[in-house]
Amino acid sequence: MVKAVIGISASEVTIQSGPFMGEPRTYVNAAYVDSVLKNGGIPLVIPFTAGGEEMAFKQLDLVDGLILSGGHDLNPHLYGEEIDQKSGETWPDTWPDRDAFDMALLKRAEETGKPVLGICRGAQIIN
Repeated sequence: MVKAVIGISASEVTIQSGPFMGEPRTYVNAAYVDSVLKNGGIPLVIPFTAGGEEMAFKQLDLVDGLILSGGHDLNPHLYGEEIDQKSGETWPDTWPDRDAFDMALLKRAEETGKPVLGICRGAQIIN
């Protein structure tokens, strides 16, 4: 039986203390990886990178399905709205690259007919 390779979009955080202070770190919550494993899949973490849409397309071509993971809220400017008091944390100074990258992953998944599961922030990307 061939196992499905499931891509999981990753987040990035800058380490705030310790020997790696100031270094960016790519991560996903272990629950995403564990869930793919428990359901018979092979998890593959997809870091967002400076390669833009072309890199997103190449990475998505390696997987059979996609999980758009949770995280900060999508920047409301991407769907024609303004940030207000009710908006969640969008981190507009550091996350526009991730917003664009995840949207490119979704675009490629739709083009290739690959299944997508959006969790929290990932559901915002899909909508």
